[in-house]
Amino acid sequence: MSLLYLSPADNRARRVNDDIFSNLNIDKLLDDKTLDVMALSITKDELLCRREVFRRLLDCGLYRVFYKLRAELADLDSCFYVFDKSTNLLEQIFRAKNVFESYKRAWETVTGIEPNGNPLLQQLKDHLQTMDNAIAKLDKFSKDHQEELDAFSRGRIRLGGGASLVAPSKGSCGTVDQFVSLAQGIGIDITDPMAHSRNVKLNDHFAANYCIAHRKRASVLSAYPKLIADLDRGILNYRDEVDFYIKVCDLVTKASTHGIKWVLPHITDSKCFNATSVYDISLLGEGVESIVPNDVWLSQAENVFFIIGANGGGKTSYLRAVAINALLATAGCPIFAEAASIYGFNKIYTHFPADESFTGSGRFLEEKQRTDIILNVCGENDLVFMNETFSGTDEQKGSGETVSVARRLNENGCMGLIVTHFGAIPFDNYPVLCTDVNGEERTFRIIRRDKRINAHADDILKKYDLTSDLISKRLQRRNSNGT
Repeated sequence: MSLLYLSPADNRARRVNDDIFSNLNIDKLLDDKTLDVMALSITKDELLCRREVFRRLLDCGLYRVFYKLRAELADLDSCFYVFDKSTNLLEQIFRAKNVFESYKRAWETVTGIEPNGNPLLQQLKDHLQTMDNAIAKLDKFSKDHQEELDAFSRGRIRLGGGASLVAPSKGSCGTVDQFVSLAQGIGIDITDPMAHSRNVKLNDHFAANYCIAHRKRASVLSAYPKLIADLDRGILNYRDEVDFYIKVCDLVTKASTHGIKWVLPHITDSKCFNATSVYDISLLGEGVESIVPNDVWLSQAENVFFIIGANGGGKTSYLRAVAINALLATAGCPIFAEAASIYGFNKIYTHFPADESFTGSGRFLEEKQRTDIILNVCGENDLVFMNETFSGTDEQKGSGETVSVARRLNENGCMGLIVTHFGAIPFDNYPVLCTDVNGEERTFRIIRRDKRINAHADDILKKYDLTSDLISKRLQRRNSNGT
């Protein structure tokens, strides 16, 4: 039973390389457990089911239910932990009551979730069948022995894991009353009961003697912790899965406060990544307030693009934007864009320079080795992102290796983006994206260029309001004047 998978998740393959999250800086926005879920392969049916769960979380109020359930499962886990640590019957009885109350709250919350045909939500709902029988038994026991339970715990006590000791009302006469009376008799002030709310522990010798003194009551209630010990704890397995949905939704909410749009992408059977106004959400982790969106075009006909342009123009940010949103989309999550149609890619690979301290042949060999690992395993349903690979190598060697990478990606049938500064690459053979400028200002827009251009020359021409024709005429005039 799972809220994330339709079949057992054991031994599922990872669909990303180990350093992808640090490469994309998304580890600054989501915790390790959330990213671990995104790293595992899922089926298309699971992807579509998760997508529908997110739709209901973000549009239909299910978020409030999940948020409440997460808190209840955390409390239940804590109650079970403390119950298991009990060393005497008296503690077990007190803590059994805490477990039951917490268990019942979680059960009531799950009862209110309507699957509406979603198999993942239905699996959660189906878990109620095992909880129903347990709740019925515990309810019956509580009703049958209400008098003993009331006498035993009149007032309120919670031991450990958020424990509290609350003084009883006047006229009550139960176990808690006796604890209060004894405490006051030896000079312990409990007028502020919550001041004693942590690490409450009943002395084993005292507990044993109390059970002897109240043998009949203790004997009747000894069955209570046994019922708790037999409870199915499978509901706790949903805690991290509910947390996954909540964490992603919280990221969507955070992005929305910065004016960033989100959408549940259309999952298509055609191999493509087409999207309008895609955001690099990782910039939020760097404190960037205004993020410039860009469009994405990847298809079977044009599956490998070069991204070129001057430094600081947004090349790497564009690469991250596409990679992060591809990662989210293929995990069944909302993405940060206005609209998108995306294929359910199998695996996603990234290559970023690992250590800037490498120079010369050392850095080249390290990058070549990591690049070859990716190229040897990537297939026709995969996405590959290369950022300034071989940038520490000389122009001729680096250009040749970069072209070789593009060729192998094409041969493997992969889709990919390659950021490079090498101007000697024959860009006529590949579609090209380039940083855009407005005079001297970077716009952080990435635009498409179909002709061969130098990675830096076009920016310089725009900066000084020059064109290739104007430069040619000036050169001709200079040559004719003999200067």
